[in-house]
Amino acid sequence: MAATLLMEEDCADLPVGLFDRVTRRIDAPEKPRVLPRVSGRPALPPGLNWPRSMRHCQVSRWHRMGPGVKWSRVRVPDDPDANIVLLRLGAGRCVPPHSHDGVELTQVIHGAFDDGRDVFAAGDFDSTDGSIHHQPVVQASGECICLGAVEGRLVFEGLIARWAGALVGL
Repeated sequence: MAATLLMEEDCADLPVGLFDRVTRRIDAPEKPRVLPRVSGRPALPPGLNWPRSMRHCQVSRWHRMGPGVKWSRVRVPDDPDANIVLLRLGAGRCVPPHSHDGVELTQVIHGAFDDGRDVFAAGDFDSTDGSIHHQPVVQASGECICLGAVEGRLVFEGLIARWAGALVGL
């Protein structure tokens, strides 16, 4: 039906050279887009820029949770109730063993971690739920920064970890 309707329409005149401009743009190497530093955002490692997708988000300062472990709250304009945090863990540090009573989505922004199932490095995405019990451990080569969105709560094993998770809202 759609094809029949399109066949009945008059052709639109396109600007001269449009096809060539589009194909050049597709074939051109992508230039990294550097966004200006937004006042009040926590510092990132040298050379690392905030993802474009976070340009409209409010990001709190880094809060220290323990030795080599920091977190920051991320507020999304379209969903102020979303439970989103940045976690920054030093080399060799780990998140306490846990499972989930909902879904946890993790995007690695910098560094890498191994949770016993796989190694997740910068650019990798992980999705976990109640069927997964793991303990993410940051690689010894350097710190790791992850963006995590949690529906429900993380279910930590230890009392101190449960307290710290409640403090952060995880």
